[in-house]
Amino acid sequence: MFGGDVKGGKILGEYPRSFGESNPMNIGRGRLIPSRPWESLYYGLAQWFGITDLDDINYVVPNNNNFGCLLFTDKDLFNSGTQSLKGCGGPEYTSPVTLQVPEPRHLIGEEQKSVCKLAVKSMGKKLGFEPTNSRCYVADQIIRPSDVAPGSFDVEGVAMISFDKTVPPGKVSQDKVNEVMVVAASIAADFVVLEALPQSAAPSSAPSLSPSVSSQPSFEPSGEFTYLACIHNYTCACSLLTLILALYL
Repeated sequence: MFGGDVKGGKILGEYPRSFGESNPMNIGRGRLIPSRPWESLYYGLAQWFGITDLDDINYVVPNNNNFGCLLFTDKDLFNSGTQSLKGCGGPEYTSPVTLQVPEPRHLIGEEQKSVCKLAVKSMGKKLGFEPTNSRCYVADQIIRPSDVAPGSFDVEGVAMISFDKTVPPGKVSQDKVNEVMVVAASIAADFVVLEALPQSAAPSSAPSLSPSVSSQPSFEPSGEFTYLACIHNYTCACSLLTLILALYL
């Protein structure tokens, strides 16, 4: 980049430590995996051009939510920049995410974003802060034969969850993050991830902050994540739209 307002004279990101074959970022024939996505640059550029509303910037840079805090703001790029990256700078956690699918494959970008969107919204509702105060993305996906559902495959990933400085460290804990991710994966299996086997955040016989996951569907999620309730023995029926509204409102 060049121009009068650019904070020049430096490299943003991580310069390759080696161009040899021992470098894990070297995939052969002179090709290196970059340490930052293109979105990291486009995010700050969009802000500098005046796109600061989160819905607008998600429209212009739709994949930015797949990279957590690995983004540059206009403040990083330009002398006149004033914007920050909401959801970063505070506590950070990781939590496992596992889904069962009939064929070996990774979660596509839209599926990853949907899992994290469910998690962030649930986290904000449970802990009492705005969803925009947190960012999440799914990393390090591994495919292996499933022990939970023989004949299917487990997609095992790691949810990288960050919070900004407005969320006090004591308000979030690893147990709470894990609990939310279990429920988010369960809902995603039902409505987001193509052909995923149903899961449930099934309550155990003993109280636990980390509900177990079963391969069978359940309409009785544990804790504060009970989105539907059936009274007495009446038949409960609701549409997918009702479920989605219950999750997002």
